[in-house]
Amino acid sequence: MDKKSVQFFIGTSGWSYDGWRGDFYPGGLPKARWFDFYAQHFNAVEVNATFYRTFKDETYRKWRDQALAGFRYALKAPRLITHRKMLMDVSDEIRIFAESAHILGETLGMILMQLAPGMPLDLPRLRAALSAFLDTSEVAVEFRHERWDSAETINLLREMRATWVCADSPKNPLRERLTGKNAYVRLHGRRQ
Repeated sequence: MDKKSVQFFIGTSGWSYDGWRGDFYPGGLPKARWFDFYAQHFNAVEVNATFYRTFKDETYRKWRDQALAGFRYALKAPRLITHRKMLMDVSDEIRIFAESAHILGETLGMILMQLAPGMPLDLPRLRAALSAFLDTSEVAVEFRHERWDSAETINLLREMRATWVCADSPKNPLRERLTGKNAYVRLHGRRQ
């Protein structure tokens, strides 16, 4: 691979946290200008809010239009898909979410599908869910239980061109896996 073609996108999970005022955001900066300030320091953001609720198409258009050239969003797939239905019969939900996500156009970096820790190891179910996306190479899957760390899972992601999320947290040590055209590293933080 040509090293000049490698691009790094670095950001945080969200940008609108009141606790950041004074520490990251200047004290007098109006909240309406926080994203602009954020985008001057980072070239990506993971939108955690899409996990908890749906957004109107106007919101996706606003996000697209406010992004600087080269900025990317990673959208977290809704918990209805990953935690409530645990990827079971979610084709319609994935299609609807993916269509909204694609309103972002070139500012869409990845879709993060963070599986529930209690999700059973079920490769056919994972395959069916991935197949529902418009482009599986845009999907990054975070496995929150070691039962998924197998050659079969890695092979499925490679076959589907999806990305294994390398996540580091107190309960989940960093595992380096490259399965798609992208790498996705999440640093959850440690208290030790």
